[in-house]
Parts: sequence; C-alpha cells; structure tokens
Amino acid sequence: MSLNEPEKAVVFFEASLSMFGAHPATYFNHAVALRECNRLSDAVRAYDEYLKLEPDDAEVLYRRKELVNLLKQQEIEENMRRRKLEQQEAERKQQLARLKRTSTTAVASSSTSTSSRGAGGAAAAGGTIMSAMDRRSMRMGKYAAAVVEEEEAPESSSSSSSSDGDGSDSDDGNDSGSGSDDEQKHTTDSE
Repeated sequence: MSLNEPEKAVVFFEASLSMFGAHPATYFNHAVALRECNRLSDAVRAYDEYLKLEPDDAEVLYRRKELVNLLKQQEIEENMRRRKLEQQEAERKQQLARLKRTSTTAVASSSTSTSSRGAGGAAAAGGTIMSAMDRRSMRMGKYAAAVVEEEEAPESSSSSSSSDGDGSDSDDGNDSGSGSDDEQKHTTDSE
C-alpha cells in the first residue's frame, strides 16, 4: 500500500479494526488516512477512539485540536460562501424586479410621451425629468421590442407568401413599384 493511496488505507484500517479489534496504532493510522482523504469529521472520531485507549498522548491531542479548528474554519468559510450566494441571488432578484418595473414604466411612459408631445411634450406628460436609469431602461425596452419585432417579422412574411395557394411568386417585379410610390407620396405630403 502506497502513501499516495489514502482511500485504500482507510479501507485497510477499517478492516483491521473489524477483524482484530481496537488498537491505538490502528486508530491513529486510520485517523491519518481519513485526514488525507479530507474526511475531517471521521478523522476526529478516529482520534477520539485512540484517545479512549491512550488519553495522555499529547501529539494526538494536538492533532485532534488542529482538526477541530480546521473544521470550524471550514464551517465559517462555508457559511460565508452560502451567505454571499444568497445575497447575490437576492440582489439579482431585486435587479430583475427593478428591470421589469422600469421596462414596463418605460414602455408606458414612452407611449404616453409620444401621444402627449403635441400638448407640451414629455414634461407635460410627467412633469419630471427622467433619470439616466429611466432613459437606459427605455432604450432597453425599445431594444427588446425591436428584437421581438425582428424575430416575428420573417415568420409572418413567409407565412403570408406561402398561404397564397396559387403557387406564383409574389416578387415578380410588378409589386416593387407600388411600395415606393406610397413612400414618395408620404414624403411629398410631409414636405
């Protein structure tokens, strides 16, 4: 058995304890192997069994105390890690809730401000100056709406061209002029 195989050593010492009974050296070596396997609680228990047979062994008392302190430190670190993760999760949920509120507000305020521009603009609609966060949320809301529209647009155009049922291509060159005439009329009217 090699020193680099503590798992095998743990199995060996457990078998030795069950076959030959309690022996201080076996408990000591079992504790060392358990520690090497990072099974610290089990190692403390093995040292406790050793100390029942050899209560005045200063070295084992010291090793046991080291393990107990290490376990406490690991527990503290784990609690801190868990609290940090919980805090990050709570912050993430707050940010999501804030984004939902601001995007809903941004969409509502953008539609309100565009409909009230003739009556004095955005100042008349809300009477307040938008914060940078509100403006950012509006941009994000508009961006999200644009992305959704882009994703939906190809589907609706492809389904409408395939639903004609006559098998003819809708892009035969005759259609292209009608859209540009409407656009020219619109730009002429606005000028």
